[in-house]
Amino acid sequence: MPYNTTFTVADGASPLAQEVALLGPEKTAKVMLRPLQELFRNRFQELQQTRPNKLKAPRQGFWENCGRSTTATAASDAVRIVVNAVGLRLLVKGGTVVPKGVSKITGKKLQYLTIPTALGYGKRASEVHVKPERVGGRLGLVLDTPDAKTNPQVYFWLVRRVVNHGDNTILPSKEAVRSAGAEALRKYTQLQVRRAQAAQAKKL
Repeated sequence: MPYNTTFTVADGASPLAQEVALLGPEKTAKVMLRPLQELFRNRFQELQQTRPNKLKAPRQGFWENCGRSTTATAASDAVRIVVNAVGLRLLVKGGTVVPKGVSKITGKKLQYLTIPTALGYGKRASEVHVKPERVGGRLGLVLDTPDAKTNPQVYFWLVRRVVNHGDNTILPSKEAVRSAGAEALRKYTQLQVRRAQAAQAKKL
């Protein structure tokens, strides 16, 4: 499910109330559209550079994908940001994930989630030849080798549920949104003033 959020004109442009009144909310939203989209894209690019993979595994470019899939639309007095990246909503909002569906192998209801280790990161359990094994009291999927019990190579841990508490630092702050919206309006109004002055000068 994609992540989406909406910013009203008042959220993003409160420091420039007079300019907002002159432009009207719909025009104001259109002026703020591209700068807010770039604000989100730049934030994801920053995360790509500053947040290493927790498993120290090769990176899969999750944050880069978030940036590429970020779109913005203006409607009435608001700007809607949509990030079409699977998993982002859970990271931002938090929540509990439980197994859903049925096993393609057994046809039975799924009981476990597969959580990758550094070995399994970026892979699916069906892509590697693994088997269930208890390792240190935990149930995991280990590489199916003759010494799997004595020297287990764990690709995935099997868990009943995962609780994510959410991270409100992933997205740009409200202050950053207001600042970007205000700066966009400031530049736009200054441009309109210069154009009006140039047009007036031609008439003289």
